[in-house]
Amino acid sequence: MEDSELSSFIEQQVITFQLLNSMYLEDEFSIDSDMDSFLESCINNEFDITQANINEIPNSISFTISIKIPLEDSEKEEILPLKCTLPLQLNNSNDKKKLTEFYISSVDWINKESHQNLTRDFDQHIEEQSNDDMIISSDTLILDGIDWLQTNGPNYASNLEVESSKNNKNDTEGPFEFLREWIYLPMLYSKEKREDLITYARPFGISGFVSPGKPACICIEGHAKDIPKYLNDIRSISWADIPPRDKKMSTRAQERFLCQTKEEFESHRKFDPLEECHFKIHGKRSNHQSMDLLEQWLIEKDCPNAFHDLFPDLNK
Repeated sequence: MEDSELSSFIEQQVITFQLLNSMYLEDEFSIDSDMDSFLESCINNEFDITQANINEIPNSISFTISIKIPLEDSEKEEILPLKCTLPLQLNNSNDKKKLTEFYISSVDWINKESHQNLTRDFDQHIEEQSNDDMIISSDTLILDGIDWLQTNGPNYASNLEVESSKNNKNDTEGPFEFLREWIYLPMLYSKEKREDLITYARPFGISGFVSPGKPACICIEGHAKDIPKYLNDIRSISWADIPPRDKKMSTRAQERFLCQTKEEFESHRKFDPLEECHFKIHGKRSNHQSMDLLEQWLIEKDCPNAFHDLFPDLNK
């Protein structure tokens, strides 16, 4: 690809980013890419392609737009996060047909099956629009996709009351097997993946915590039959775009309890519904946490052996 053609493409992608950034409020538009001088120049409208070193421009810009979806059977609106990735570096001219990559985050008002159907139908719509000669820029494609989601999104909303009633009925008779699983990850940075870990846990009633950074760890506790389903959803849906070799999630320990009643089952929980926990974030890229504080916190949660199980190499 000629430098002039690539420069023109990069400039158009930057214009798309700047346009969308200006169209949406701060709580509706969040930047997922790491902040650097290039991104700062785009945000401040100071980017000049004629002065830029193309080889130093990143491969892409990623951001998430929180789309308001009006539900047909209620007066309220729900939020549907749509992650958009604008490629900046291309291998050949044919790559220009892929102006934007999309990812629809999971939400608690759309169940797993409906989310899969929504993603499939949305991808099909985007593919059709990408082949339309009228769609010549990424901003046109993104705005068309947002309009499609606002129009069609309500059709995929789950009947949460019916599902909750069904789940409660299945959980009233024992025995119940309680499982607490401790998971180690070499690193966990992606805001989108971290949010999915929490969102995917809600339908299963999973409690625990996510401690991101490098290294990272996850603790999940709930029904033994639900934990594998939850982890499979994370690996196959949320992490579907991650190469298998990079899905380095390792179970370091498990605790199981057979309970005869629901009250006994709940008594084994040591944590609130799954949430993200931070312990004195530091480091050049703010990607490390205080392991000493994490260890102390686990001891206070009556999990004295957890830190050793998760990080045997860090124990003195």
